[in-house]
Amino acid sequence: MKYLSIIFVTLLIFTFPGTAQSRVNVPRAKIKILGITTQKVKIRPTDNRVPGLPLDSKSQYLRITVNYNASSNAQQKNTRNSKYSWIDKLLFSWNVIIAGSKTGKSNDPPLIQHSVLMKKDITYGSVKAGKANVPVKHYAVLYIESNAYERYGSQIVRDGIFVKLKVYDGKRLVANVWWRGDDLRTGSSLPANFFPFNSNESWFKGEVIKLDNTGLKGRRETPWEWASYGSYNSIISDKLTNISSKKKKEKE
Repeated sequence: MKYLSIIFVTLLIFTFPGTAQSRVNVPRAKIKILGITTQKVKIRPTDNRVPGLPLDSKSQYLRITVNYNASSNAQQKNTRNSKYSWIDKLLFSWNVIIAGSKTGKSNDPPLIQHSVLMKKDITYGSVKAGKANVPVKHYAVLYIESNAYERYGSQIVRDGIFVKLKVYDGKRLVANVWWRGDDLRTGSSLPANFFPFNSNESWFKGEVIKLDNTGLKGRRETPWEWASYGSYNSIISDKLTNISSKKKKEKE
């Protein structure tokens, strides 16, 4: 009888593949970026007090915060918390540009040769997602650390932080946004307010622009690792370079 059951299930899968697959619940994340903001933050002396070393109260970081909603099409039944689903891994692929000019004056246009590009991939685990069109709000933060901000921020122009952010659920792209100042846009093409150039160079692909990944820090690499801990998702991977699997498939 046991063998007959196995044979029956096997025949069901091959004869009616759609029926068998429909019983397998594969959640698909839906991510909506609500906004991105920047804020200058300083380290409080009590956050990093080390005996024998001077207190650091002058170091200034630039914090980039993204607000987003997470939902899922999962149809989970007979669970203790049927209101929510869970996303195993959510990868945030950051490209951040500090757009500077030769003088750093706010009325000067940014110049690609005086700007710097930074890249970082951060993967979060067990992201709570809402169901039945009731999304769950989340926050993800990224920091430009003190030395990098002091080095490149002196020539930064007004609204001179350019962000290209892509979010992946596995290998599936679930959010693609561009941000500058108060302007948040979606799409695959470079927004017009990122300033065109008279050459073939572009902000995120140009060979002239300086690449320096050391300036970007995830939350667990900063003194704020445990600050408001319950408001953020756990980081399970933190990389300075983009994953290679998506470079081959995507068009900028």
